[in-house]
Amino acid sequence: MLNEKRVKLMTRMAIYENGQGKEDFKISEYYQKDYTSLNTWISIIWVTLGYGIIVGAVMLVFLDQIFSVASLSGLLVIAGEVVIGYLVLAVVTGIIAHNFYKKKHIEARKRVKRFNNNLTRLGKMYEKEKR
Repeated sequence: MLNEKRVKLMTRMAIYENGQGKEDFKISEYYQKDYTSLNTWISIIWVTLGYGIIVGAVMLVFLDQIFSVASLSGLLVIAGEVVIGYLVLAVVTGIIAHNFYKKKHIEARKRVKRFNNNLTRLGKMYEKEKR
């Protein structure tokens, strides 16, 4: 005879495992610090690439105006602004990405832990039914 509680539990577990569980299991394979650091660095690299493309495009658009300020001090000021802008953007991105991925790892671990507890519960239901 089918146990209704067991069927409901198995259904919930299967839905989780085939949906959000796939990503959660991959995330939970990492230690929190490793997962957070890796994804923070990846985010900073992508922001660096995007910033370089945007700065390059802006420089191409305003090339004639940049060369009108062609004195060395004018170019140094522009370069300094670009570098400071990048550093600020990289630090802000790093902080936001670190917090985001840390929270994401913690939540994934909670869901995986809940899944494992349900798996244990399911095993106990089978043992109880065998007796």
